[in-house]
Amino acid sequence: MTDMSVEESFEALVRWQHDVGSTEEHASSLDTQLLEHARRLVDAYREEDPRVEVLAVLAAFHLSRHVALGQESSADRWAAVALLARCLIYGGELPSSLAPKLREDVLAEAVELATELLRMRDTDPADDPALADRAVDAWRRIKDATPADHPDRPGHLSLFSKALLMRHADTGRPADLEEALAAGAERVRAIPDDHPGQDEAMEELGHMMMMRLDVTLDHSDVDELVSGWEQALNDLPEDDPGRVAKLSSLGADLLIRHARTGALEDLDRSIAFTREALRVIPDDHPYGEGLQHNLNVAVELRSQLVEGDGQARGPAVP
Repeated sequence: MTDMSVEESFEALVRWQHDVGSTEEHASSLDTQLLEHARRLVDAYREEDPRVEVLAVLAAFHLSRHVALGQESSADRWAAVALLARCLIYGGELPSSLAPKLREDVLAEAVELATELLRMRDTDPADDPALADRAVDAWRRIKDATPADHPDRPGHLSLFSKALLMRHADTGRPADLEEALAAGAERVRAIPDDHPGQDEAMEELGHMMMMRLDVTLDHSDVDELVSGWEQALNDLPEDDPGRVAKLSSLGADLLIRHARTGALEDLDRSIAFTREALRVIPDDHPYGEGLQHNLNVAVELRSQLVEGDGQARGPAVP
């Protein structure tokens, strides 16, 4: 097979697509010669060097066969799904006429592909420096293709943030950290307050804010976290099972803010909230050991910082 034969097959399918677009005559996709052209393009495809225009025309061809054959064409349907998913993560656009169920399947397949990019980058970051770029681009496109009210959008935002943080670890680019923070904040807003995933989203956002704090020494991020946890606690009933996680996070963030500012009030409040969390937590709760450790650290720190006149000596870190 020569490169010319591959290009000829591509051009043949492009001509077919143009004709179908004007006539909507899908029966033409059943032509055996067109099928051979499609197979030639598939055989020549290389994942490391995708051509979006080839993926798009192949997807259109298999979708047309699916329409022409109906329920007998499951193989063509799934071929179109796989091709459209690759088209999406490598920079193509999904057809606006795509049926909702088909769009869902394409998005799910794209998520699988993009997750594999993250896994490959996480397993051997030095193997291919471009993997981080590919992962970021793929998750950005998935995020953009996911409707705002889609139940999977918070998860897609989380993985988009993860890809950005991976690249930030490689390059130190502030823009990646800022974009990861923005995606994390959107994820928090997208999750209902009473959803069990809210605490995890807040904790991940807090982690990213602390990363930025280490770079900028700007305390506004910690202030925002503390305010967020305080508001979340105010909105929760006293017997809500999610209260423990929020008390724990508020206590931890107050301790961090104290370390940055030296404010004794933050240290005292950290101790109080952590003690409250320990008071209401079940004996077998997985947070118990960590909470007790945090409380011990805070109490020991207070005993070191407070002198005879009751004044704090100053920030624990510059």
